[in-house]
Amino acid sequence: HAGQVDEICAAGRSHWRQLEIEQRTFPQTALALADLAQRGWRMGLLVYGPLSANETRRQLDRMGILRHFEHLICSGEIDATLTEQRAWTGVLDQLGVPAESVGYLAHDDRLLSTAHAFGVTAMAYQCSHARADLHLRELRELRELPSFAHCGPAMQAA
Repeated sequence: HAGQVDEICAAGRSHWRQLEIEQRTFPQTALALADLAQRGWRMGLLVYGPLSANETRRQLDRMGILRHFEHLICSGEIDATLTEQRAWTGVLDQLGVPAESVGYLAHDDRLLSTAHAFGVTAMAYQCSHARADLHLRELRELRELPSFAHCGPAMQAA
């Protein structure tokens, strides 16, 4: 049965490579990022997942959005999951800013709740049931938040 295991592993690697190639952003992401960067927002990306920072950079570059991010923090680099408040201590230490100067955009209720509880402005994207400070249906709604243009990095989950 070792041959079957090898075949399954090879199929899994092939599927993973295809997923990496097809990785896409939400609709309007590139346009929204370009708009925010033009308006002076300092942006970072907080990635919750198994990829290393180098792998994530390659994916973002392939998607054409890497240039918009001043900071890239992968959850593995902060030695905590984003559902733990100590993760936010690590994130803010790396950014060098206070919690109240950070906006966090995500579409996962657990992640938003933790950010909100830590004092970060939680912005729920297409997640109306989330416990968050703001609820956005479309990324272009970020244009209506002028206060973040003056207060520091805006973090976004992938």
